[in-house]
Amino acid sequence: MVWGDETRHGKLVKAYGDTAKAVIAVASWEEHRLWVKARVVVDWAEHRRLKNELEAVQAIIDSEAFEDGVTLEVRIPAEAFKTLQAWTINLTRGHSRWKPLD
Repeated sequence: MVWGDETRHGKLVKAYGDTAKAVIAVASWEEHRLWVKARVVVDWAEHRRLKNELEAVQAIIDSEAFEDGVTLEVRIPAEAFKTLQAWTINLTRGHSRWKPLD
């Protein structure tokens, strides 16, 4: 190694490090989550409570249809799906209908 190469090498390492830090500082980060897409049908009386529970688990409501009951197409974080499904079945005394769409 020729004298002075260490200095250039050190400056190059510092420049790469500074560039990496700058990229990380401005990068947008997203949390990766697994989602369950499903359709659920409930009576009008349970609609508001279900929406509150969906909001509490950060579910995304893709659509709502108001007919004899209320049909929602939703994306629910996978870790909350089974618990929310059981909660809804209990709330509606078994009358809610779930259908996974994935």
